[in-house]
Amino acid sequence: MLAAADAEGFFEILANYLNFSIDFLRLRGMDEFHLKGSIDKDLVAYFVAGVTVAFLLANIKRLPSYDEMTSRLLAGKTASSPGADKLEAAPEASSDQAQIAAFVLISVVGSCFFHGILILYSRWIHTFPHGGIKDTLNGIFAFNAVYIPLDALLKKAQQFLKRLGQAGGGSALFAASLLFVTSLLYFSLAGLSIWALARVHDATFGQMFWPAMIAGILMFVIILIPIMMWLQNRGGPDANPPG
Repeated sequence: MLAAADAEGFFEILANYLNFSIDFLRLRGMDEFHLKGSIDKDLVAYFVAGVTVAFLLANIKRLPSYDEMTSRLLAGKTASSPGADKLEAAPEASSDQAQIAAFVLISVVGSCFFHGILILYSRWIHTFPHGGIKDTLNGIFAFNAVYIPLDALLKKAQQFLKRLGQAGGGSALFAASLLFVTSLLYFSLAGLSIWALARVHDATFGQMFWPAMIAGILMFVIILIPIMMWLQNRGGPDANPPG
């Protein structure tokens, strides 16, 4: 009985998560989260579900029929062609998991940074009412619940398309076209983050656009660039000089 109840609860959460994700992508389903003033437990559950799905996708090293399909596509390449007998290795699943964990941390920290920019912007540049930090976190939880698994799925698709492009000819052109489409999808998803923040703060997309852009640029300049430079220097040839 207990196992049946647990299974029923699991499928109920899964169904609610899928319903929320579909509605979110259709720009719906956020009305109930307007100016709640507290962190919503359902959004946290959806966020955890999205991260779980992303980790599961990151652990899938190969798509179904991946080797069989690419082997047939590469059959026409000559043995003398560079890379004919060896394909570029797919990134390790552990690297994808580390990226997901880093993104989750940066997005939560970034939401606090964004809220500070929102307060300053609404006081000094364009006055409009908005909610508190908990509303901002609700918007980030809602967006990440959908974005993180989609990002993991798009990364898997891009890895497959890059490998497909090695086949050359029409397959390479087809793969390049689809890679361009997946890149455009990321811009659409970025717009969804602004829409989610606008909905939880009961503001318009235009009111939330500039605070989000300012916060994004400042985060990139102040936080992300120094972190990337530090990581690059840490892994450079002079990081561990000989004794």
